[in-house]
This record gives sequence, structure tokens and C-alpha cells, in this order.
Amino acid sequence: MNEPAEVQQFGPAIVITGLALLDARRLITRGIQAGRRDGIQPHPRLQRLMAALDDALEADAVSRNGHHDVAETDPLPALAAAPDQIGTREAANILGLSSRQVQRIARSLEGHRTPSRHWTFDRTAVEAYGYEYERTRRSCPTTQPPAR
Repeated sequence: MNEPAEVQQFGPAIVITGLALLDARRLITRGIQAGRRDGIQPHPRLQRLMAALDDALEADAVSRNGHHDVAETDPLPALAAAPDQIGTREAANILGLSSRQVQRIARSLEGHRTPSRHWTFDRTAVEAYGYEYERTRRSCPTTQPPAR
């Protein structure tokens, strides 16, 4: 069965679904962070867009899990509530893997080594990887995590 495209344009409107939602959120998050580094607070329009993306991601997670009520937990914490960079242990918790397995796939998660030899990961990259892995696993239960 064909899935609809993740990005569709209808005149001046754009419909974004699936991993494209995570991509859009990640790009906007980076822009907000860059602005904050320069002392610029995000415009309320960006804050509304982030809230809409989070709502859409939550609705997508609820839809994928087959629930019709409100999700018990927010799959993507608000930007202000969570730092963008996370460590191996938190990435493992998000993905449901061991810390060692996260270290093995660190490059696929866009991980970076610190001077003290610890791995750090972008939270949205880890969440996107987990989303893609779950989507792949549901369509073919015997598949391994997606290679990047």
C-alpha cells in the first residue's frame, strides 16, 4: 500500500507528516537556538509553529499506536523544558536500548565525541531515529534498526 508523501503542497498551504515533521521541528529548533545565542528571543509566530509541530507529532504518535484518546506522555518535550544535547544514557532511554548499543550506532545517531571521550547526541536526531526505527519495525517485524 502506498503511503502519502510526507510533504504536500496545496497552493499556498503545505501539509507535513511523518519524519518531515521531525525535520521541520529540528530546523526551527536550530534557528531558535542560534537566535538565542545572539540574544534574540523567538518571535511568537515561531513559538506557535513549534507548538503546532509538537501537537502534530503527538497526534502522529497516538495514531501510530492505535490510541484514540490523549497520549499519556508527550513524545517530544517542549524546547524550553529539555536541552538539545543529551548523553548516551538518555539516548538509550529514548530508544529503549542499552548504553553500549547506543555507542555502537552513535554515528547513525549523528553523535559527537567530547574531548573527555563521552558521546553527545542531538535530541531530535535521536527521536527521529527512534521514530523511523519504530515505523520500519511495524512494517517488517524482523528488520534491524535503520542504517544511515
